[in-house]
Amino acid sequence: MTSYDTMASALRETGLYALSGETLVDAELAAYAAALDVLCERLEALQKDSFLCTAGEEGISRWEALFGLQIQGSLEERRKALLQCGAVHNNSNTCGDFLKLLQSVGIEAAILEDPAGQRLCFNCTGLESTEARANAVAYLERFLPAHLNVILDFRDLSWNTIDHAEKTFDEWDAGNRTWDQLDLAEDELFER
Repeated sequence: MTSYDTMASALRETGLYALSGETLVDAELAAYAAALDVLCERLEALQKDSFLCTAGEEGISRWEALFGLQIQGSLEERRKALLQCGAVHNNSNTCGDFLKLLQSVGIEAAILEDPAGQRLCFNCTGLESTEARANAVAYLERFLPAHLNVILDFRDLSWNTIDHAEKTFDEWDAGNRTWDQLDLAEDELFER
């Protein structure tokens, strides 16, 4: 039922107006209905976008902004990733859950447990830019339990990496850095 139909039905019941479709009251109701129909459509869209399961493009974009994410993919892929971000599981502190959380925004990782240091080390791959790494850190900060000590490692530091760096041993040695200093090189290691 349109806004016009609703208003006309209510006025007919009073018996005060003859709404034949050609009266001034009909014209006035049509003018009101033109504005109200636009408002009703917008309210329906807002209601639809308020829920991840029914949200359209605009609603999904707002949900992403709320979570501080920029998810790539189709509307359904973005919806699935957002649903995973907000999911609550009975055992939501397992390594598998953390991997799903990372994968929901396109981060591939391996998790190494350090029981002696009472922390987890996330070896993340596929994030080349500093901005992408910073976004990953900010994202994880929102969802990881506050009591959990975590190291996010975005480095690809291995013998193969060193070998392909096209530096001589003397160039590596010129910095007078220890192995621990080399291990913590660059802005690719975040600890909380």
